[in-house]
Amino acid sequence: MNRTEFMQAFQNALYDVSSEERDAALQYYNDYLDDAGPEKEEQILEEWGSPEKLAQSIRGGMSGRQENGEFTEHGFSDGEEKFVPARAAEQKQESQNPPPVEKARKKAGMNIWKLLCIVLLCVLLGPVCIPIAAAAVAVIATIVLLIAAVLLLFLVIGLVVLCSGVAIAVGGIAKLFVSPAGALILFGCGLLVTAVGGMITWLFGWIVMKSSVCLFRAAVDLCRRPFHGKRRGGAKQ
Repeated sequence: MNRTEFMQAFQNALYDVSSEERDAALQYYNDYLDDAGPEKEEQILEEWGSPEKLAQSIRGGMSGRQENGEFTEHGFSDGEEKFVPARAAEQKQESQNPPPVEKARKKAGMNIWKLLCIVLLCVLLGPVCIPIAAAAVAVIATIVLLIAAVLLLFLVIGLVVLCSGVAIAVGGIAKLFVSPAGALILFGCGLLVTAVGGMITWLFGWIVMKSSVCLFRAAVDLCRRPFHGKRRGGAKQ
């Protein structure tokens, strides 16, 4: 929007202002642009904002003005309070709010203080927390080892029963020509013991394998969590 279009729209926006005040406003802002020169017209028009908002600031200043009220480059002033157009109001608000760099510096300072507090807390609570953590790790490790030992014991028992059943069955076959009836009974018992031993061996072997895989995955996940915790948190959010 050039100067002519701006002033025309500004004049139209002051439809509810008296002709004397409207002419005075148009005269003031035209003179202001003339004094600034053509090279600064575009910059000044951007600072004033839209013609409607400039006209609104004029009407707002006139509604409660005193006798010493006057037009300024920021709107109409009654000597105490200035009614600034939109662009000037935005610049004033930006000057009151700290810039992003300043916010980043304050945030970095707060993070440093938080880090120092955490380090100090670790130093103070270290003598108490480290033994407790070590004891908890020892208890957990003991429980895991105890469970693994029990599972391995049952696995060994299954292997022993399996081998015993095979031995009994082989013994029954060896006595087949000496005592056929006794040999068949012995062979049948051997097969039964072999089946029981095989089931025990397979069951606890499967439990040991599954437990080992679960423990390995838990250990890997525990080691990876400090490096991927932030990414997972961001994804959840």
